[in-house]
Amino acid sequence: MSIRGFQDGQYNVTLDGIPFGDSNNYTHHSSSYFVNRDLADVEVDRGPGTASTIGNATFGGTIGLVTKDPAKDATFTPFASGGSFGTVLYGAQLDTGTLPGGGSAVIDGEGTSTDGAETHANAQRQNIFAKFTQPVGDTTTLTIEGMYNASDIAFWRGASRAQIAAFGSDYAFTDIPGTDDYYKYWTTDTHADFEYARIQSKLSDHWSLDTSVYTYAYSNDAHRPIDGTGSTVGTIYGATDIPGITQINEYRAFGDVIRLTRAFSLAGMTGDLKFGGWVEHQENAVGAIGNLLDQQIVDRADGAVDRLVGCHRTDPVIRGAQFEVHRIGKIQCEAHHSECDPEHDDEDGTPPSAAQTLIVGASSHWLVRV
Repeated sequence: MSIRGFQDGQYNVTLDGIPFGDSNNYTHHSSSYFVNRDLADVEVDRGPGTASTIGNATFGGTIGLVTKDPAKDATFTPFASGGSFGTVLYGAQLDTGTLPGGGSAVIDGEGTSTDGAETHANAQRQNIFAKFTQPVGDTTTLTIEGMYNASDIAFWRGASRAQIAAFGSDYAFTDIPGTDDYYKYWTTDTHADFEYARIQSKLSDHWSLDTSVYTYAYSNDAHRPIDGTGSTVGTIYGATDIPGITQINEYRAFGDVIRLTRAFSLAGMTGDLKFGGWVEHQENAVGAIGNLLDQQIVDRADGAVDRLVGCHRTDPVIRGAQFEVHRIGKIQCEAHHSECDPEHDDEDGTPPSAAQTLIVGASSHWLVRV
């Protein structure tokens, strides 16, 4: 996906207001954390945002993902579907409704698998999502959320013309061990999790607090022959062995996001004075290890390939303040009027009848990478 030409790694993604990503290049692996059923809303900011917009690559815009809340009523919803090439999807959602004490929870589990359109290009995926909300008094809400995702896919790198001519247009892999195209030599195992605890509280008539303590992790182990053409054969273990590697990308992050807002009203205007901060620590290991299917494989020609390419950690810290003033005007606009269409807005992007907003902000960003 791209936003106005910006590719993944050049824009920001948040989950319930929490920025996340891979510190290698600021990409997000977002499809490895959750499924569509976990989300209730997606908010897109096509610009760099304001001083209160946090993340490592906000210059390309921000995609704000919002997870679903528990339903008010207790329900149990199983679901299943199927498609071609042995594709099936199944799962269930449980909403507790209001529990004693006022809290509520939702648990959603989903699995999917497919044989793939090409030979032996199968894939499996399992996902579980849970969210619990609990009011604490009249002005505070505690939210605890967690999700886990696991997938196992055959990484298809494409077939040559000769392979297509010999085996057909749907050729991807073979089930013959010891050959370069053996499907178990081309696997990608991915595991990811995301958890947070969030407190939202109205501290007084003017002050409010929103803070989230979180952790997330991503692990990708990809098995590959080192020569996709099949011409390289032989290791120190045998003249007919297929040399290969395990490519690794793993990271775990811990962080906290805190936002303080002071609301005010003065001379017919309302406004917000916002303070906040974001701190995160992430450790990342990425590289390639000479290992194939749990057996050490060393290329006889190139020597040992056991190595860890890189291991580093990052510690981004952002602090900032923002002052917003809103001049409230009467807004009358219906969906079929051109004034509601962004394509017919004024040159400054504001419909003529909309409220005017003055935003003044400042923030600072440190990124320590070791």
